[in-house]
Amino acid sequence: MEYIFESDFFAISDQGIHLLRNRYNYKTLDFKEIEQVILEEGKLVNNWILLYTIGLIAVGFAVFYSFECLMIQKSLTSIWKK
Repeated sequence: MEYIFESDFFAISDQGIHLLRNRYNYKTLDFKEIEQVILEEGKLVNNWILLYTIGLIAVGFAVFYSFECLMIQKSLTSIWKK
């Protein structure tokens, strides 16, 4: 079928809007059935705040641990020098 516009999720032709799954049409909506279309960008992850918080904690821990290891290494080298 020849589409006027095609994306990964839907396509538009003279017959209507085609809902696609793996580039195959699984449902066609006739233009007469459609009252309103809203296109908006959504988030790919539902709990993005939780993931962001966990990421900040992990980065904070890594920075803290690197400074901790650096301080231990400095104290060990000062002990060995004596």
